Amino acid sequence: MPDSDPSRVSELEEETRRLRRAVEELSILNAIGSAIGSTMDLNEVVELIVQESVKNLNVEQAAVMLLQQDEAIDPFRTMARKAHSGNELVPFRFGQQLTGWMLKNRKPLLINDIQSDERFQSVAVSDFPIRSLLSVPLRAKGQMVGLLNVFNKRGEEGFTREDQRLLSIIASQSSQIVENARLYEELQRRSKDLEESEQKYRALMQEASEAILLAADSTKRIVEVNERAETLTGRPRERLIGRTLAQVLPIPELEDPETYDKIAESGNLRLTFSSDADGEHRRFDLSATRVTYGAHRLIQVICLDVTEREKLADHLRDHAENLEREVEAATKDLRTSQAKLVQQEKMAALGRLVAGVAHEMNTPIGTINSNADTLSRSLSVLRELTAGENAPEQLKDNKRLTKVLSLLDDISRINKLACERIVSIVGSLRNFARLDQAELQMADLHEGLDSTLTLVYHELKNRIEVVKDYGDIPPVRCHPNQINQVFMNLLVNAAQAIPERGEIRIKTFQEGDMVKVQITDSGVGIPPANLERIFDPGFTTKGVGVGTGLGLSICFKIAEDHKGGIEVESEAGKGSTFTLRLPIPKDVSAEGTNERG
Repeated sequence: MPDSDPSRVSELEEETRRLRRAVEELSILNAIGSAIGSTMDLNEVVELIVQESVKNLNVEQAAVMLLQQDEAIDPFRTMARKAHSGNELVPFRFGQQLTGWMLKNRKPLLINDIQSDERFQSVAVSDFPIRSLLSVPLRAKGQMVGLLNVFNKRGEEGFTREDQRLLSIIASQSSQIVENARLYEELQRRSKDLEESEQKYRALMQEASEAILLAADSTKRIVEVNERAETLTGRPRERLIGRTLAQVLPIPELEDPETYDKIAESGNLRLTFSSDADGEHRRFDLSATRVTYGAHRLIQVICLDVTEREKLADHLRDHAENLEREVEAATKDLRTSQAKLVQQEKMAALGRLVAGVAHEMNTPIGTINSNADTLSRSLSVLRELTAGENAPEQLKDNKRLTKVLSLLDDISRINKLACERIVSIVGSLRNFARLDQAELQMADLHEGLDSTLTLVYHELKNRIEVVKDYGDIPPVRCHPNQINQVFMNLLVNAAQAIPERGEIRIKTFQEGDMVKVQITDSGVGIPPANLERIFDPGFTTKGVGVGTGLGLSICFKIAEDHKGGIEVESEAGKGSTFTLRLPIPKDVSAEGTNERG
């Protein structure tokens, strides 16, 4: 036998070692494949990978670490096995600095002396001391899904590249199986969640106060209902399942395919309908929405009974309208009362002013009257002296003197007439603005009318003729200044209604137990649309700055306060007639009537 070639022997030995490694690797892969392939439980798969890694790489501990979707290590999916603890699996914490390096670089990491590695000198792991480590990525479909780690190689030689290659083979064989198991677990979890969600939904659906119907989107046929839907439709569940929505709900729109197109476009649809299924007419709001449960696309119909809500809304609306009317009436009364109070204050102030002015005017008027009388007497004496037998010749029949004496007579007469006019006006003012508001008094309405006419003379002179047709009327019990205020307002309004020249007719008469004062003008009249609002506070047809729209409303309130009233008759273009009614006191006899003309 020839001598063996040393190089050939070395090659054969190396080939034998490669074959032995290949057999071992195949054996490991077969063992892992057959063991792992028998289960889809993720915990069991992780346990088998850890066991095979510890056994075949002769290490103290191994760990599988899975990444979540956000690439955060899931500590509850990290499992480890110590060689001396049998088959016991325990949770394992891996230093964040190490996992951070792996997440960043995504390639194998081999360290035999971690304390001397500058990259990880600050690693602090509390579970057990790490001297050396070997970590390789777990990849599925080209994506890293986790890490396969082994720690603390037994013996003194440490981890080798062969160890790295073997661990990579184990990782390659395990990665897809781990990912499949994880996906299976996720599927199981989601299925369970979906089932629980469906159970909760069914429970909520049955407990809901609304009627709920679920229909298949493709066929529009009902697949589920709750008890409220049975009550709404008047049919039990078994008679609803399988029927179309249009067959069980009295809504014409549900028969139109465009209705469902609208649901598909906008995601929801709202309708209102009525039902008499339970023997009582009720109103419902319907909300239809397209929803997805698992692989099923459904139309969810919710019907809310709004009968009581609409009744309540109607009641609230009526109540609000009543309140609005009451507030409007109260506001109107308040405005009228406020205006009346202001007017009363004005009248009181006017009364005090008039009383003071009259008092101050009496003395100068008396002086003027006295001087006029003295002048008149003096002129008479002077005329006698100039006309007597003893009069100087130059004064007799002196035309110039006669003219002067005549002029002085005219001046004296005019002064006396002016004084009488002033006295009359002051008297009218005092009569008009009497300070007698506290108590009702018997008053002569004719006297009040005459006093008021004196005061409104400036509105009437030169263009309006006043015709007085005073009848036999008794005095009435009233607040004279308030009634005079009504006369003033009606007369001024009548004058302002006559654009140029015209006539105001004042007529007084008794009718039953009422005294009536009619003031008729020949003005432009009042349009029919304004007649209903003529006594409303604030209503006016006058221009800006002419009146406040409160005069007639105050007159109306004064008449009501005196147990009387005011009516108006008008025809556009022909004038208006306002009639003031005041009650005759029961204790006033017919003898108490008077006539003024």
